Amino acid sequence: MKRIITIISCLNLFTILFAQKQIQIEPAILEVHYYKTMQQDTIRKNKIETDSMILRIGKHSSQFFSYYVFMEDSLWNDPKGRGIVENLKIKTFETNDFTNFIGTHTTDEFLYKNFPKDSLTVTTRRLVAGFKYTEEYKPQSWVLIDSAKQILNHPCKLARCAFRGREWYAWYAEDIPISDGPWKLTGLPGLILQAYDKNKNYEYIVKVINDTPITPVTFYDFYENGFIFTQRTTFLKAKYDFISGKSSDEIDLIKNVHWGGKKINYLTSSRKRLHYDFKEIDYK
Repeated sequence: MKRIITIISCLNLFTILFAQKQIQIEPAILEVHYYKTMQQDTIRKNKIETDSMILRIGKHSSQFFSYYVFMEDSLWNDPKGRGIVENLKIKTFETNDFTNFIGTHTTDEFLYKNFPKDSLTVTTRRLVAGFKYTEEYKPQSWVLIDSAKQILNHPCKLARCAFRGREWYAWYAEDIPISDGPWKLTGLPGLILQAYDKNKNYEYIVKVINDTPITPVTFYDFYENGFIFTQRTTFLKAKYDFISGKSSDEIDLIKNVHWGGKKINYLTSSRKRLHYDFKEIDYK
């Protein structure tokens, strides 16, 4: 109980500390927690990374992000919060163990659906600087499949779509009449409770659905340096090259980047061959 009280106190602390770095978009009506898994080695399939993802839904927009990245970003960017980042241990809902949340995330992106209107916005801070891109917000072209099962006591139906190089399957609950789901998936007549690509290199499964109390749908800019605008495919290619260990001179997006009025430099890691790819593989 003492640990739980400590966690609640910390959550209240960063809410106060970072109020000036948030833009409330609209009240939320639902908050959905997903357990995410991804294969870091799609050849041998011997290394699975996990994450705790949050889908916060309003009447007109929604946001999707890693809980661990949110905690780290919101605390680390204040001197009072850095001690909490270094020392706080939290109880994760997927393992029921106490573990340090630093380094447990699988994605560093914050995703906003229908914000601005008719647009999907993605921001990230972990590719040398802060980057942002927008794309048209539209549903995938789903094909319904004659299949059914229960998830969290909700009757679910199955659908399939092809989206940016992968074949996705989604189990959705019509008794939750919200056309939304994890990541960029949307457009079904019910909330998506489970989704995975054909080879299950990426998978989301719902763990918790909350309807009260809920934090509003909120745009976050914890660093207050703004974002560098780019295009989706340009960003994904640069991210792949960056992770692979290419030098800045070989990556057009970041070789001359200035952020917050300063030239950004980074130490190049040794070159390596990645055994996985992103959820979207149409950037090559």
